[in-house]
Amino acid sequence: FTCLAWNVTATSLMIAVGSAESSAKDTRGDVKLFEFDESKNEWVSRDVVAKTYNSQVHDVAFAPNPGRSFHTLAIASADLQIIDFRINEHGKIVHTRTDQN
Repeated sequence: FTCLAWNVTATSLMIAVGSAESSAKDTRGDVKLFEFDESKNEWVSRDVVAKTYNSQVHDVAFAPNPGRSFHTLAIASADLQIIDFRINEHGKIVHTRTDQN
Protein backbone atom coordinates (compact mmCIF):
# COMPACT_ATOMS: atom_id res chain seq x y z
CA PHE A 1 0.00 0.00 0.00
CA THR A 2 1.04 3.61 -0.51
CA CYS A 3 -0.98 5.40 2.19
CA LEU A 4 -3.74 5.04 4.76
CA ALA A 5 -6.14 7.14 6.79
CA TRP A 6 -8.14 6.41 9.94
CA ASN A 7 -11.74 7.49 10.44
CA VAL A 8 -13.01 7.25 14.00
CA THR A 9 -16.63 8.26 14.64
CA ALA A 10 -19.15 7.56 17.38
CA THR A 11 -20.67 4.78 15.27
CA SER A 12 -17.79 3.24 13.31
CA LEU A 13 -14.05 2.73 12.89
CA MET A 14 -12.72 2.74 9.31
CA ILE A 15 -9.40 2.64 7.50
CA ALA A 16 -8.93 3.74 3.87
CA VAL A 17 -5.89 2.16 2.21
CA GLY A 18 -4.41 3.53 -1.02
CA SER A 19 -2.33 1.37 -3.33
CA ALA A 20 -0.46 1.32 -6.62
CA GLU A 21 -0.11 -1.29 -9.33
CA SER A 22 2.46 -0.75 -12.05
CA SER A 23 2.69 -2.50 -15.39
CA ALA A 24 4.68 -1.92 -18.55
CA LYS A 25 1.83 0.23 -19.90
CA ASP A 26 0.80 2.36 -16.93
CA THR A 27 0.36 2.83 -13.20
CA ARG A 28 -3.03 2.45 -11.54
CA GLY A 29 -4.23 2.66 -7.99
CA ASP A 30 -7.23 2.06 -5.83
CA VAL A 31 -8.57 2.88 -2.38
CA LYS A 32 -10.06 0.06 -0.35
CA LEU A 33 -12.03 0.45 2.87
CA PHE A 34 -11.83 -1.67 6.00
CA GLU A 35 -14.37 -1.37 8.81
CA PHE A 36 -14.02 -2.70 12.35
CA ASP A 37 -16.74 -5.23 13.25
CA GLU A 38 -17.11 -5.11 17.03
CA SER A 39 -19.26 -8.26 17.15
CA LYS A 40 -16.40 -10.27 15.57
CA ASN A 41 -13.61 -8.12 17.03
CA GLU A 42 -11.87 -7.92 13.64
CA TRP A 43 -11.33 -5.66 10.62
CA VAL A 44 -13.64 -6.48 7.70
CA SER A 45 -12.69 -5.69 4.12
CA ARG A 46 -15.24 -3.57 2.24
CA ASP A 47 -15.42 -2.62 -1.43
CA VAL A 48 -12.96 -0.52 -3.37
CA VAL A 49 -14.25 3.03 -2.94
CA ALA A 50 -12.23 4.59 -5.79
CA LYS A 51 -9.85 3.75 -8.63
CA THR A 52 -7.19 5.85 -10.34
CA TYR A 53 -6.14 5.11 -13.91
CA ASN A 54 -3.09 7.29 -14.59
CA SER A 55 -1.32 7.39 -11.25
CA GLN A 56 -0.84 5.68 -7.95
CA VAL A 57 -2.72 6.91 -4.90
CA HIS A 58 -0.42 9.31 -3.06
CA ASP A 59 -2.59 10.21 -0.07
CA VAL A 60 -6.06 9.73 1.41
CA ALA A 61 -7.83 11.74 4.12
CA PHE A 62 -11.23 11.59 5.79
CA ALA A 63 -13.09 14.80 6.59
CA PRO A 64 -14.58 15.08 10.08
CA ASN A 65 -18.24 14.08 9.93
CA PRO A 66 -20.08 15.08 13.10
CA GLY A 67 -23.80 15.06 12.49
CA ARG A 68 -23.64 13.76 8.91
CA SER A 69 -25.09 10.45 7.73
CA PHE A 70 -22.24 9.93 5.23
CA HIS A 71 -18.43 9.96 5.10
CA THR A 72 -16.23 12.21 2.95
CA LEU A 73 -12.90 10.96 1.63
CA ALA A 74 -10.29 12.95 -0.34
CA ILE A 75 -7.98 10.97 -2.62
CA ALA A 76 -4.80 12.50 -4.03
CA SER A 77 -3.29 10.98 -7.17
CA ALA A 78 -2.54 12.70 -10.48
CA ASP A 79 -6.09 14.03 -9.95
CA LEU A 80 -7.96 14.94 -6.79
CA GLN A 81 -11.16 13.03 -6.02
CA ILE A 82 -13.59 13.88 -3.24
CA ILE A 83 -16.12 11.16 -2.53
CA ASP A 84 -19.14 11.19 -0.25
CA PHE A 85 -20.33 7.69 0.64
CA ARG A 86 -22.13 5.61 3.21
CA ILE A 87 -22.03 1.91 4.01
CA ASN A 88 -25.44 0.24 3.75
CA GLU A 89 -26.83 -2.46 6.04
CA HIS A 90 -25.28 -5.17 3.80
CA GLY A 91 -21.78 -3.69 4.10
CA LYS A 92 -21.71 -2.29 0.57
CA ILE A 93 -20.41 1.18 -0.26
CA VAL A 94 -23.01 3.56 -1.69
CA HIS A 95 -21.62 6.69 -3.36
CA THR A 96 -23.70 9.78 -2.71
CA ARG A 97 -21.43 12.27 -4.55
CA THR A 98 -18.10 12.23 -6.42
CA ASP A 99 -16.08 15.28 -7.53
CA GLN A 100 -12.91 14.98 -9.58
CA ASN A 101 -10.40 17.71 -10.47
